[in-house]
Amino acid sequence: MNVRGAIERIALADARRFEERMRGLQRQALEKCRDDSTRRLIQDLIAEEDDHLRQLDGMSASESRSNGGKHPELRGETVCERLEEMLAMEKAAVAFYDLLAERTPVPAVRDVFRTLADAERGHEARLAHHIREVCGNA
Repeated sequence: MNVRGAIERIALADARRFEERMRGLQRQALEKCRDDSTRRLIQDLIAEEDDHLRQLDGMSASESRSNGGKHPELRGETVCERLEEMLAMEKAAVAFYDLLAERTPVPAVRDVFRTLADAERGHEARLAHHIREVCGNA
């Protein structure tokens, strides 16, 4: 087995699972959200997570394994609490992709992870800004 290929498959599968979890959390938040500006923001983030998944799928030669559709649950009762949870996940996504980019020896895969980290930084900034406007903190 090619070690480089194995590393690539593992890293891409991990990234795909992470993106699926993020999208699942965002969909949960959207279900209970009534504020139009917050709904638009979350819908935009979901669309971007879908783009990330397509990008990862394009990099993967083999089919990724999913977690069977199971996602962590949002615990917050209010929209603001749920947005704070999503913000924490976006921060985790940045750290996750930065770490994968740092440790991946495959240049093309490394570039994808750097691009995803930058996109997640954008999500983090947009969510933090929205939370400050709607909830008054972040």
